[in-house]
Order: sequence, then structure tokens, then C-alpha cells
Amino acid sequence: MMRWRSLIFSCFIVLLTLLGMLVSESRTSFAAEIVRIRLPEVTRARGQPVTMKVYQLAHQPGDWRRFQYQVAAMPPSLIQGYVKQEEMEPHTSVSGTTELQFAGEVGQTYLLVQQLKLRPFVILGWVQPLAVKVTNHIATLEAKGTTIQEKPYFYKVGVSISGTTQGLSGAQFVLTRKVAEQNQYLTADGNWSGSVKTAQQFISDVTGLIRYDGVSLPAGNYEFQEVKPPAGYRITDAAKHVTVHIPETGKITVQSTALEPLLAGQAPSMENVPQSARIFNDLDADSQGDKSKGSDSSLAIISQRNQPKRHGPLWLPQTGEAQAILAVIGGLMILIAIVILKHLRNTYTSNNKER
Repeated sequence: MMRWRSLIFSCFIVLLTLLGMLVSESRTSFAAEIVRIRLPEVTRARGQPVTMKVYQLAHQPGDWRRFQYQVAAMPPSLIQGYVKQEEMEPHTSVSGTTELQFAGEVGQTYLLVQQLKLRPFVILGWVQPLAVKVTNHIATLEAKGTTIQEKPYFYKVGVSISGTTQGLSGAQFVLTRKVAEQNQYLTADGNWSGSVKTAQQFISDVTGLIRYDGVSLPAGNYEFQEVKPPAGYRITDAAKHVTVHIPETGKITVQSTALEPLLAGQAPSMENVPQSARIFNDLDADSQGDKSKGSDSSLAIISQRNQPKRHGPLWLPQTGEAQAILAVIGGLMILIAIVILKHLRNTYTSNNKER
């Protein structure tokens, strides 16, 4: 009898275990949702296969919408650096030409980052990094995208008399290469010449940006060479040898530094490029103080701290002077108030004694 009871009890335990496993599996499958992401037109129009790694976030961002905006604006190197910094491990990897999909757990958040092999001068579609929060019956998401392209660029920078660092417009450069130890210069029609006089000119814009917009260059080493500085500045040795390396595949380097690619044809702002990609010009000592040239507005800037104070018949104090005057007046008023109160107190005491 005891044997039968033991056997029945064992069977009951096994049944409970199996039932628990079934319930757990049922809950897991119930909590999973298929996340569908429609790829942007910029990649669909090209028929470009897109592969994105899916990372599960370990913790929920405090400001979800701000986090979505921040990651979407990150260029390739920056988003890869963020993933590495957070030590994220891929949850899965998905590919497609029109739509991507993966199974996500309800209540969890995921980050999708495109895996892309860049090629110099080739325009590709870039799907912006996408942060997804999985909910029940989640709708198809629309990914945003733009174009991405590897091109050489750098910034022309100078320091004005006032001490401010700024981009310099109007600097003229040519592109050179060495052939049999001889300099050759790129011409406007994409050919190469032995004379700098026929070379194509690359001129810095109002932000100081120099961007190569010529024909696609074969893999190799090149140099930008400044031939004419902005007015009021002189050419430095560094500006005569701005090195460029074009690889077969991968990232172009300028001054041995890999830069972010162009997004939608735009280079990052000067503040967002490494120091090595900022080529400085020194002020031309012969041009300093010569206002008649009028060549560079920064040369006419004179620090207010070095100017003498001008007091006309109706003198108005400047900010620092006004504060000092108010402090003196306030102190005098407090002193007068103390003297008056003391006098009144003495008078009151004296009157009481007489009574």
C-alpha cells in the first residue's frame, strides 16, 4: 500500500513539474512580439541590403524620447563607440532590403545599429540608429535614413588678434601626388599636371571647410597644399602638407585620422572633428594693425578691456563702475541709519532718566 502511495505521489510531482514548464513556456511565448521595421526610401530605392545588429538595453533610459533623438543623430563611429562603452552584446542580427523583423520581449528596449562597409566616394544609404520599446501588438515602425559617403575634408582655422579661434574662409588649396618623386597637381577635368598654375583650386567656405568634390581618386596617398592664405594670415608649414590616404575599402584618413563620413552631403561641424583635422594659419605680422586693407574683419576687433574710459559731459557709469557706486552708497546709508538710531536711543534714555 505504501509503495502505491509513493508511486502516485511521484507521478503527481512529475505532472506538476510538466505543468509548470508548460505554463512558463506559454508565458514566454505570450510575452514575445514580432517587431517589424520598414526601411527608409534611401535604401529601398537602391535595392541595398541592410544588416542591423539588435542590442538589448540593460536599463531603461530616463528620458525615452530624448534618448531616441540622441541615438538617431549619432554617426557611425559615435554609435559604435557608444555600444562599446556600454559593453552591449548583440541580441540578434537581422537583414533585408525593404523590411526587418525580430522577436522582442514585451517591456524591453532594444537598439538597432546598421552594419555598413564603406567605400571611398561611393554614396550609400544609412539607416539611422533606432531605439525600440516593445509593447503588445506593436505597430510596424518606420526607420529614417539618409545618404552616407566617404570623402576627404578638413577645416582651415586661425586665431584673430582678439584671441578667438575661428574658421577661415578664402584659403586656396591644390591637391598633389608624387609620381617618380615629382609633384603632380589635380586639374579641374580630373587629369594630373606638372604645373601648379593649371591645378584645380579648393577654397574654404565661410566655416573654414575644405571638402574634396572632384573625381573619385584611386587608392593611394595625396596631399593638399595651401597656395594662397586668407587675407591677413600667412601659410604655415602644416598647411603645405595636409596628408590624405585613400584606401581600397574603409575609411579615408586626413592627417592620419579617420573622420566621420558625410551625412546627406554634409561634413560634421568644426567643433566635432579632431584637432588634427583643423589646419591653423598664423596671423601675418606685416598685416596686423593695417586697417586700410580691410581684408579680415577679425583684425579690426580690439578688446574693450584695453580701451580708455571716455567720460563726456553727461557721464554714465559702465557696469562695473555702477556696481561699485551702488555698494558705496548702500554702505553710507547703512552707516547713517546706525548713527540716527544710536542718537534716538540715547535721547530716549536721557528723557527717561529725567522723569
